[in-house]
Amino acid sequence: MSNLIYLADNDLGTCRRVKDFLQSLNFDVECFETGDQLFNAFQHKPCDLAILNSVMPSSDGFLIGAKLKQQMGTPVIVLTPQSATEDHAFSVSLGLDAYLTKPFCLSKLTTYVKALLIKNQLRHVQAQQGAMTAVPSTPAADERLLEYADVAICKNRRMALCNGVGMSLTGTELQLLTLLLTEGHRAVSRKEMIDTIWGAGKPVNHRVTDDIVKRLRKKLKSVGSQVIIDTVWGFGFRLGTA
Repeated sequence: MSNLIYLADNDLGTCRRVKDFLQSLNFDVECFETGDQLFNAFQHKPCDLAILNSVMPSSDGFLIGAKLKQQMGTPVIVLTPQSATEDHAFSVSLGLDAYLTKPFCLSKLTTYVKALLIKNQLRHVQAQQGAMTAVPSTPAADERLLEYADVAICKNRRMALCNGVGMSLTGTELQLLTLLLTEGHRAVSRKEMIDTIWGAGKPVNHRVTDDIVKRLRKKLKSVGSQVIIDTVWGFGFRLGTA
């Protein structure tokens, strides 16, 4: 299931640009002209993340963002005019998660979106497990987090996520996917997979790696991931996107 993102901005051009870009990355996006409209929609159907312009008719983005954080801890990104230099400190004081000045780069916005969705998912998992360890405040900057397209692996927590939603993987599946994400577009040989997972020199049949890859492909497809694992005939495998 795709993450649901609410966007409130009375600048229709910004709304259209951000919505089209995020939808191209398989996010579900709903736009609103005011923060009050967004908040009303949230009462009936909560979103996974909200993007709010700081300057809008009626309630501004800061007020609506603070209400969303108070209700459900929803991740909030605030968009502000470039001249509003004092807004950053105000945003932080309200506990909002990220701050971007207009005009902004869509790739930077996407980095914030993915990082905050992962952080929020980790919080939910910890709450379910009764864990008390704090989640890093900036997971995207954590060197133990690997990302490729819509898949991320938090190595220190031994957890894989697709679009911020946890994936159910076995230990060997997680190890193999971690290796592939570490190498990115580089092809990884079957021997390197065996050496990494079972140890160098272990008498493991190469067909075992093929079976693990087959299972991983099914699980990636089942969660709607863009990531595919291509076969490099006679050698091994590499990551790609559909």
